[in-house]
Amino acid sequence: APTTPTGDPAPTVAAQGVDFAAADSQLEQALIAGQTATIEQILAKLDQNAAQAKALRRKAELWTSRADILGSIIRSRKPKLRLPHPTIGEQWDVTDAERGGVQITSPAGSSTRLEWTQVALKDLGRIAREAADHPQAESRDYALACVLLLMSGDTALASVQTIKGKAAIDEPTARDLDALIALKRGREVDHAIMRADAAATQGDLKALDDALAALKRLDRDKQPRAHDALSRLDPVRARLAEGKTTASDVAAKDDLAFDEEDDLQSFPLRQGVWHVGNGQVNLVGESGSLARKDMANARSLTVTFQNNGGKGAMTINFRGVRVLAEFGGNRITVASREQESRGKEFVFLPKTVHSIYLRANREAGTMAIEVNNGAEVFELKTGALSEQLMISADNNAAIAIEELSIGRDGSHQPGNDPATTARHEAVRNQTGCEPLGGVYLDPPTIVLPAPDKGVESGLAFMLRESATSITVDVKGKGQLQFLLGQVGKDGGDFVNVDLKPDPQRLTISWRGALVVKNEQGLVIAENKNLGKDHSHLMILAANEAIMMVSPKLNRE
Repeated sequence: APTTPTGDPAPTVAAQGVDFAAADSQLEQALIAGQTATIEQILAKLDQNAAQAKALRRKAELWTSRADILGSIIRSRKPKLRLPHPTIGEQWDVTDAERGGVQITSPAGSSTRLEWTQVALKDLGRIAREAADHPQAESRDYALACVLLLMSGDTALASVQTIKGKAAIDEPTARDLDALIALKRGREVDHAIMRADAAATQGDLKALDDALAALKRLDRDKQPRAHDALSRLDPVRARLAEGKTTASDVAAKDDLAFDEEDDLQSFPLRQGVWHVGNGQVNLVGESGSLARKDMANARSLTVTFQNNGGKGAMTINFRGVRVLAEFGGNRITVASREQESRGKEFVFLPKTVHSIYLRANREAGTMAIEVNNGAEVFELKTGALSEQLMISADNNAAIAIEELSIGRDGSHQPGNDPATTARHEAVRNQTGCEPLGGVYLDPPTIVLPAPDKGVESGLAFMLRESATSITVDVKGKGQLQFLLGQVGKDGGDFVNVDLKPDPQRLTISWRGALVVKNEQGLVIAENKNLGKDHSHLMILAANEAIMMVSPKLNRE
């Protein structure tokens, strides 16, 4: 006698050590591929007394009998079923089904037979559901529709079939269908949790939201593992939305050389696939982005990168100021909420290291942007500054970011603890300059270590009427910045110089223009657009620098 299925998954009786969800997935693949021997092997390995094993065997039997069941329904009840023609896409009537395929007929009366492999699972599940929508539908009709809908990924509609057919479905079939629905929902929970965990690891907020939405739908279906996963992942989602790392004990770093896999965690919000290796982070795929939301006190940003493909574009959005580098169009454009600059022609040579430097002057409400150490210089009105940093690329821009450095407010302020005071006093006595950040003596050298929490190290020389230039012998890695400005305040005029492993002699002058010359007297960096009211020349290390001796002051 027919029984009334609950519509909810039946309690499952799992054999010890048997993964029925995996067996279900493997069985589906074998059924679709028509691998008869594999199907029997999968079923034979199961505990034949387990409820799930019986359900999986019924699933295989219904799939194998789909032609007979559908053919019988079509010939006896002649339901209005339609399938798209695989070549022209037009909907044709289904007039018969047999083991050799499905017969379809056009509105004009011409007919053709489709192989079963030519009928998409979604379409097959649909016509089985429509075929079962009849007062004379039998238990096997609903069962076939349920199985085909499960295989096509429509678990909700599959469950509806068991409810609609409650008066016709016999008790053993009802138990098997409930078991199959439970297996499918369990697989969906596993898949959604896997997607959510991967999205959280990647810092992809959109993908995480999609996975959490799927888990919430499954949670409504009384899936305990979905509920547990939501409880675990909701706090992760909240941290990502705030631009924080997914683990509370992981701190985002401001100075990145991308020589460690964990460096990617400094960008909690990520889209696309990024790979860290060989001192670079590379975008893998057509598009992607890296973002964080902790820029409230960020003053400057330096990004060193390569464009390996000569196509696409990269956008740097630093606190609301956007720099668009078009590699295919050989243009650069800068813009802010307050002002948009015209694009300029600029050739970003492929497989060549380029740099973009941005520095905010909050007192003036402007942002300076420098490309390739002054090859192009912009200044924009900024308005209110945001707290976000985002680097994105699209249209197959094969970018590789080599270094990234964030400078924050407080970089030029002296420390207050006694150890820092003593260290700074020693530097001041030897060099005659004001010490900045973590600078220290290693006689006879002066060491400018890498920025600590965004605080740059360096020296500040007070400008004097009698002094025309200063000479330093320096080595290191990354860049050395020469900044005309005021200690402890934003803004100023600057140039950057690449450091080398071996010492190089640099002479810096500031009368009329900020100029850096090498030992041969050749100009290697220059800034002619100088502002006013500069009190100091600051020498700042973007990474690490060592001055071989104290700077030499050159007088008139």
